[in-house]
Amino acid sequence: TVEETATLRHVLLLCFIACMTLVARTALQIWVALHLRRFRIDVEDNLLARKHVTQSRILQQVGSLLIVAVGISAALMSFDSVRQYGVSLLASAGAAGLVVGLALQPVLRNLFAGIQLAITQPIRIDDAVIVEGEWGNVEEIGGTYVVIRIWDKR
Repeated sequence: TVEETATLRHVLLLCFIACMTLVARTALQIWVALHLRRFRIDVEDNLLARKHVTQSRILQQVGSLLIVAVGISAALMSFDSVRQYGVSLLASAGAAGLVVGLALQPVLRNLFAGIQLAITQPIRIDDAVIVEGEWGNVEEIGGTYVVIRIWDKR
């Protein structure tokens, strides 16, 4: 019937959006991996390599978050009822932007902090640091956290 066909088309559209989101995230991961193949951290003079690894990993996380956000937005906009709300939100974008900005303040703060870490690089991957009297090396830098590998492998 017509209703079943429309439902099937909508499900296929959602599957297509999900696949394109997955393809975009995978392409980003492949691009970062290919970019980082040129840099080796295990050599003695590795400052430039650590700089690129740090920037690439943080910017990959930010890019991945943006790709997922666009994918979810596209999937939601495929529903007629949600699209109507989206159009009315665009019509009142100033007020809605303030409300959404206030609601997402912690998320946006962490996102911008991650970008700032990637650009200014106060710490890099494999830097030696001292935290609470224990020394270790920076193993991973995320948008909201830093993983330190302590000298005794804890």
